[in-house]
Amino acid sequence: MPARESALRGLAAGAIKELLGAEAVIPLGDPGLAAARAQALVTGKELRNLFLMAMLGIAAIEGLLAMWWAARRYAWKR
Repeated sequence: MPARESALRGLAAGAIKELLGAEAVIPLGDPGLAAARAQALVTGKELRNLFLMAMLGIAAIEGLLAMWWAARRYAWKR
């Protein structure tokens, strides 16, 4: 089996495993499947962490804008 086909099968098997939560979906005999699955899982974790960091950054910017707006409003009333 060519390496590309093995990697594609591994990615598909990894996606099925993530959807179904079943470890038995992936055969243990092909090392290409295991490597592609591990790579896909790491990529998913990295994307999740990137999304969480972006959400925290947006929340921090919103907090700074809210404080700036409150300070400006307070100064305008004085």
